[in-house]
Parts: sequence; structure tokens; C-alpha cells
Amino acid sequence: MFCKFCGSEVPNDSTVCSNCGKQLDIKELQNEIPDIPPSVVVVKKKSSKIWIPIVAGVILLGIVIAIVFSGSDNAEMVKTGTFNQYPEKTVEEAFEDFFADPAWVAYEENGKEYVKFTGRCTYDGEEVNAKMIFLIDGDEFSVDKCKIGDVEATTAEEMEYLLDVIYTN
Repeated sequence: MFCKFCGSEVPNDSTVCSNCGKQLDIKELQNEIPDIPPSVVVVKKKSSKIWIPIVAGVILLGIVIAIVFSGSDNAEMVKTGTFNQYPEKTVEEAFEDFFADPAWVAYEENGKEYVKFTGRCTYDGEEVNAKMIFLIDGDEFSVDKCKIGDVEATTAEEMEYLLDVIYTN
């Protein structure tokens, strides 16, 4: 119980406050509701885990940017590069002169990096789709696959012939 004069806690069987010395009223003591210790409210701070999705988002964004820019670097390397047989024209200049609707896409497959070129051209008097895949090897590239319409170049000679047609027309 508490002294009504000074507010100090006193033992239940006391008749005098040990702090202020005032006489405690016996009638009050008999009618008093049993002491309930004051509640201690502990505010537990929520552990803030908002940083987890933020960090994960930043990491994911970094990975996406690295992939996009890595691929675009490969596409730029092919586009601005030249073949030994045709050093006077970049691949981009020759291909965009020869093909309609040219598009360049860099990608990775089975641990290898590629750049895919697509466009349209006239073959045997008919407009057809064309696709050429460049294999990236460090800072060099080579033609890996080539298909114009339904015709796929499978040998080095066929690919050289197609490059000659592209560069000389």
C-alpha cells in the first residue's frame, strides 16, 4: 500500500509511514483494496526488417543492370567491329545497308555469350527473314550460325559467301 500523504510504499501491516512519519488511517487500511503492483508496460521495439527487401531490391537491380549493359557491350562490340576480309566497313554499316528492319540482341546460353542479328532481305526474288548468330570470345567474335529464309549456312565457305554478298551489294 501507499501513504496518502507522501505517496511512498509502506508495508501492509504498518500504521505509520516510514518515509514521512504520518499516522496511517486504520479505517482506510481496512477498506483499502489489496495492492496491485503498478503495471510496467514494456514497449518492445519491433525489429525493423524493412531493410531486407530494400537491400534485395538494390542487389537485384545491380544484377539486371550488369546483365543489360554486359549484353549491350557485346552487341556494340559486334556492331562496331569489322571482319578481316572487309576492314573498310563495320558490321553494323554493312548489315544495316543490306537488311531491312535490323535488330541486335545480346544473350547468354550454356555459359557462352552471343549476339543475334535479325533483319529482312530479298533472296531469290522473295523477301525473307534473316538471322545471324555471332559467338563472343573475349574481345573477338565470329559467325556461329547464319540463316536466310529457309537456307542455313552450315560450312565456313557458305558463311563467307553470304558475308561477301552482304558486304558487296
